[in-house]
Amino acid sequence: MSGDNQDVRHLGTAEAYALARVGPVAGVQVTCSALFEDYRAWCGAQGFVALRESEFVAAFEAVAREVSIPLRQRGGNLSFLDVALRDHEYHAEMVGGAGRSGGQP
Repeated sequence: MSGDNQDVRHLGTAEAYALARVGPVAGVQVTCSALFEDYRAWCGAQGFVALRESEFVAAFEAVAREVSIPLRQRGGNLSFLDVALRDHEYHAEMVGGAGRSGGQP
C-alpha cells in the first residue's frame, strides 16, 4: 500500500524548531507565547503536526536548559532571554551589526 505513507505527517519537535527559528541575540527576550505562535506557523509551513502548547513549553524549556538559554518566570509568564526569532530583521541585524529584535527587552 504505497499510497498510505503519503498521508503521514511528522511531529514538529521543539529541538528542530529551535534550530530553525531561534538564534542568540544578547539583551533580547522572547515570551513563551510568541515562541508558540511562531512554532505553530512554522509547523504549518513545514507540514508538521504541532505539539499542544503545554507539551511545546515543556519541550522548549528542556532544550533551553540543555543549551543554557536563561529563563525568566514572572507570575504565569515565561520568557527566554538573550534569544530572538530568526526573521528578516534578525538576519539583517546579525549581518549588519548588533541590535534588538525578535522580542521585548
